[in-house]
Amino acid sequence: EENVLTCTGKSNRRAVSTAVLQSAVFATESMKQFEMGRISQHKGSEECCGNAEPMRRQLDQSREISKSLHRFSRKSIEKLSSICEWEDEYAEDMAEFNRRNSNESSDRRQERHAVSTARRVIASITSNLGSRLSRRGKESSNGEASGCNNEGNTFQSVMDTPEFLMASEERQMEMLIEESREACLKAILDHLELFLLETPNVTYEEWIEELHPENTRSNVRGGAEGTGIDHRFYLDGSDHRQLWNANLSGNRKFVSVREDYAEAYM
Repeated sequence: EENVLTCTGKSNRRAVSTAVLQSAVFATESMKQFEMGRISQHKGSEECCGNAEPMRRQLDQSREISKSLHRFSRKSIEKLSSICEWEDEYAEDMAEFNRRNSNESSDRRQERHAVSTARRVIASITSNLGSRLSRRGKESSNGEASGCNNEGNTFQSVMDTPEFLMASEERQMEMLIEESREACLKAILDHLELFLLETPNVTYEEWIEELHPENTRSNVRGGAEGTGIDHRFYLDGSDHRQLWNANLSGNRKFVSVREDYAEAYM
């Protein structure tokens, strides 16, 4: 029988799923930090420089990239691609505006890093998302309709619905956050299904360590050795804990809520 696992015991498909999730999270957080820095700079630059239009463009761009990275839809990927093309078009104007700010050098590096990361995520998701959605569609084609059948062909972003277009700005943001959460949960569940299929006798902690390497006990971050799994993965509201418990089989153990564990970290 052909061995579908790599030399590390992980199938290529699961490795891709892990890499895409980690890249998306990293890029999203990078864009959040980038945007917060721009907002702070914007407040002072508007007064000292007069024309803040380039800054507003960058803020809008970073918001759109953050939203798109949270949604695993082809429409979002295409939109993100066009945003990056737009950024190139206005790069010269942005550079001119940035030269007016004495403390801009670090911001330029952060901007280049954030945009570069976003581009890598575009390429990764574009090349691998189709096969992932296709696989989920095939698996559910013989069962009851679950909203995931033929997802690659029928998925519609909330941005395309009449309800979204007619909603207030505050409600639109709530809808985008809800859609982002749904997309992330589907992506995490997809990874969990592969993980449990390929590693029959593993622990909850081992899954978290693969999905979120910063939680490994031996990982070194900032010169300090990792101390183990983040306590938030054991709380009552942990989506990871709930997904794990809902997919138990074999010798895998139920992960109970550990409020006492959380109190020790407060």
